[in-house]
Amino acid sequence: MLKSPAIAIVKLEGSKLALGNILSENQFKFSVYDENNNLVTTGYNKINGNIIFDEFIITTPGIYSYIIKENLLVDDNWITDPSIFAVTVTVISDPKSPGGFNVRVEYPDGYPIFKNYYKDQSKGLVEFPCINFTEPGTYNYTVRETSDPQPGWILDQKEYQIAIEVTDDENGNLVPSIEHPDGFPEFKNEYQAKPAKAVFEGYKMVEGAPFPLDAFEFGIFDEMGTLVETTLNNLDGTITFPSIEFNNEGIFYYTVQELTPSGNGWTTDPREYSVIVTVIDDKFGSLIANVEYVDGPIEFNNVYQAEPTEAIITAYKLIKGWNGPTKTFTFKLIDSVTGTVVNTATTDHDGVVEFSPLLYERPGIYYYTIVESMSSGNGWTVDPSSYPVIVTVIDDGEGHLITQVEYPDGLPSFTNTYTTKPICIPLSAIKMAIGAALRKGQFTFSVFDESGEEIVSTTNNAPGEIDFDDLF
Repeated sequence: MLKSPAIAIVKLEGSKLALGNILSENQFKFSVYDENNNLVTTGYNKINGNIIFDEFIITTPGIYSYIIKENLLVDDNWITDPSIFAVTVTVISDPKSPGGFNVRVEYPDGYPIFKNYYKDQSKGLVEFPCINFTEPGTYNYTVRETSDPQPGWILDQKEYQIAIEVTDDENGNLVPSIEHPDGFPEFKNEYQAKPAKAVFEGYKMVEGAPFPLDAFEFGIFDEMGTLVETTLNNLDGTITFPSIEFNNEGIFYYTVQELTPSGNGWTTDPREYSVIVTVIDDKFGSLIANVEYVDGPIEFNNVYQAEPTEAIITAYKLIKGWNGPTKTFTFKLIDSVTGTVVNTATTDHDGVVEFSPLLYERPGIYYYTIVESMSSGNGWTVDPSSYPVIVTVIDDGEGHLITQVEYPDGLPSFTNTYTTKPICIPLSAIKMAIGAALRKGQFTFSVFDESGEEIVSTTNNAPGEIDFDDLF
């Protein structure tokens, strides 16, 4: 009976510390390399910070040198530890030991402990000085904020428990693991200052007719387009809005415009005025607001004439061969006389292309052409069609302009086609034999799809390589 060959089973360990956040299972990967920079084994962290590597074997007595380092993590919030730790594994023949070898693992640079920092620009990291441990044991701590009271600040009263388990790896190293029963300590302090108030003012003028008895309305919009305040002009034309209250520091952007719609021959002023309000904290518990009129004093001038009108031009997009997420396509509306791009628009989820409304202030006939902006490529064949559009504007004699949109070649409809190029995927594997040499074609291997059907099969060659036919 043949005697089983002696093998040494090597198990390496390490520890991961996370600063600024808690760890999750298998979050960080670590690799072990030999003296020739060959990858020997890998490991992942546990929730408590312990790093567990896959075991590997050595079949010959000797002294072996390795290094442990952390793999880079593709995460902008985490800073991985660039440290490299040396490992020395001594394998001595010992028939009395399991496997026939005695294995000793040493860490010349100290027990591998990797520290990762979690970055969060909205939060400040609190890093305590190191706590020294000289013997194994379980250590329990409480973290709380001990800041002195400060004007305007409300301090966080929460407390967090931290449990540190220190063990002896029986190779002269103390190994820490950290648990946060209450979650990672996060303290939120709130500063409250008295709110500030800002008042917007402007002036209203009219041309072409006496000042109407009914007042004009004006509005303030924030940077999201939400209407914040409204007001009516005074009899002398002045405009004074109700005050806007601010509870936080910052720079706030607003737009002031007239809300009264054009009608009955009146054209309201389409101008929009940008206003910037800068709010600062005086550090004494009060906010102060400064109002800046970026475009100069707010002045609206209404003119009586035939009311402008708008025309909306639309088209449709059809897609063939595409089963992926919704794609958007861009189209141009071109002035057929000057060749100038008048407007652009993109498709919505239903494939509808709706250009922004075109404004007309005088009667006439206007000619346009609709074309798609994107060129063919990346699997897409773009529809090269172009569609003429005619917009006719007439004055009804009662201060109104009326538009009519015509599509001489029919309603614009563009069709794009998507196709993909086939690819082939070679698969391979390695066959190892222990105790005897391999023979070419000795063993058979198969590839199965997810339904269990065999797709392709092959046999090994003499060196143990397994190459399958290409998969398409």
